[in-house]
Amino acid sequence: MEGVSLSPILLLMDEPFGSVDAQTREDLEDLTLRVRAESGITILVVTHDIDESVCVGDRVIVLTPGPGRVLADLPVNLPQLREAAGRGQPAGAQPRHVLRAAVRVVAAVASGRPGSPATAERLPG
Repeated sequence: MEGVSLSPILLLMDEPFGSVDAQTREDLEDLTLRVRAESGITILVVTHDIDESVCVGDRVIVLTPGPGRVLADLPVNLPQLREAAGRGQPAGAQPRHVLRAAVRVVAAVASGRPGSPATAERLPG
């Protein structure tokens, strides 16, 4: 079949682990990371789960509610969380806490809630 690509460069996953139990979720996250490492493919995961984004992502991009605009592009530098054995360990707790706080600040800025920071520059980290 001429013109058909059997080696895609992008995999789009929309809430891929939302309806599975915790153990299956960890197994699927590990599989996703293995596929990325072995194939070199770019994987875009859409999720509302901060821990999931930290576990499988190199970057977390926070969007506004529709119409979606980029509010923040947060790097994730947690190589120790790339395997199931490293999840939940103290080494990953602080970066996840910082990311959660950043997402909350960004959401507050987007919603214009009273008392929220005036700009996204006040993101923790």
